[in-house]
Amino acid sequence: MMGCSIVRRLLVGIVTVGMVWLVCGCGGGGGSSGDNFELRMIDSSAGSRGLVGTRAGSQGVPEEAVSLWVYITEIRAIPTGGPPVRRTYEPAVEIDILDLSTAPSFTVWDDDLPPGDYVKLELILSGDPMARMTFPEGHDPAEVDVTVPSGPQTGLKFPIQFSIANGVHTTLVFDWNTGNSVHCTGNGEWKLRPTAMTVTEITTQETVDDVTIDYTDLAPDSAEPEQDNVGMLQLDFSVSDNFATIEAINVSLIGTGAATDVGAVRVWRDEGDPGFDPSQDLEIGSSVLSGTPASASIDIDPDETFTAGTTFTLLVSYDIAVGATVGNTVGVSITAIASPDTIVTALPINSGETEIITASPGP
Repeated sequence: MMGCSIVRRLLVGIVTVGMVWLVCGCGGGGGSSGDNFELRMIDSSAGSRGLVGTRAGSQGVPEEAVSLWVYITEIRAIPTGGPPVRRTYEPAVEIDILDLSTAPSFTVWDDDLPPGDYVKLELILSGDPMARMTFPEGHDPAEVDVTVPSGPQTGLKFPIQFSIANGVHTTLVFDWNTGNSVHCTGNGEWKLRPTAMTVTEITTQETVDDVTIDYTDLAPDSAEPEQDNVGMLQLDFSVSDNFATIEAINVSLIGTGAATDVGAVRVWRDEGDPGFDPSQDLEIGSSVLSGTPASASIDIDPDETFTAGTTFTLLVSYDIAVGATVGNTVGVSITAIASPDTIVTALPINSGETEIITASPGP
C-alpha cells in the first residue's frame, strides 16, 4: 500500500504546480497588478498526512515523501460555445509540488482571458511518467511513478462556471482537499479524484489601472456667434494594464466669457480620422454650461472602454451661442474625469482661449 499512498499525494500536486508554471510562462505571475483573471489554490487538508483504508483500496498522503514532480504541457479554459483558450508548453514543465504544501494560498494563474462565460478548466499532463514522487535515500521504493487517466488527451477536468468581462478582475479560489482527492484502487493503481475539489470563492471587482492622458489644443484663434462644433481640445487616453473605462467628463469655462457665450459643450469619440471632423467623429455626450464658475458634467453613455496597448481619443467642442458677446474669450478646462481606474495625469487640462468676433457679412 505504500505505492498507492505515494501516488495519491503526487497526483494532487500535479494540478497545482502545472497552473503555477503556466502563469509564469505567460508573463502573469502571482501578485501582478494587471490581468483580468486570477486562479488561487488552497488545500484545507495540507497539514495532514497518513493512509486511510477504503472498501476499494486506500487514500492518503505518505508522511515520508520528499518531493512530488509533475509534467504539464497545457492548460485549457473552455468557454461556452467557443474553442478552448490554450496555454501550451514544449517541452513540458517539471515542478516539485511538495514545495508548495506549506502555502496558505497560492496564485497559480494571473493572466488575461478573453471576455465571455466559461464552463470548465482542463489540465493536460504528459510524459512517462506524468508524475513521480521521491523518498529519502535508503527508502524502498526510492520513487513512485504516477499516471493520470486521459492525462495527455482531455486531462483533469474541472466543471467550473465563471465569467470574464472587460474592466473586471475575476478571482477563483480552489480547495483541493488532498486528503480525499487521490484514490488507490484495489489493484494498486492510484487515480486522482478531482470531484473532491471545491470552489470555495468566486469574486469579481473592477480593475484599477493607471490612465495617462496626452492632449492637443484645438482651440482656434477666433470664432463667430452661432458657429457650431468648434473644436477645443483633444484627449488621448492610454492605460497601463488590462482595460480602463471613462464614464463622464467635467468641463469648466475659462477665458473672459460667460456661460451665455456657449450654447453647448459636446464630447466626441474619434473615429480614426486625423484631428476633429464632426462629419466623421461620433458625438457621445453633450451638456450646457451653468453656474459660477460656468461648468458642465457630461455623461458618456454607454461608458467608453479601451485596452492596454491602444490609444483612445475623445474630442471636446463648443457651440458658440447666437447672442455671444463679441470680444469675450472662451476655452475648455477638463477639471475631473469619472473612471473606476486611476487618472495619473494631473488635472486640470486646459485648451487655449478663442476670441468671439463679429460675424462675417453674408453674401
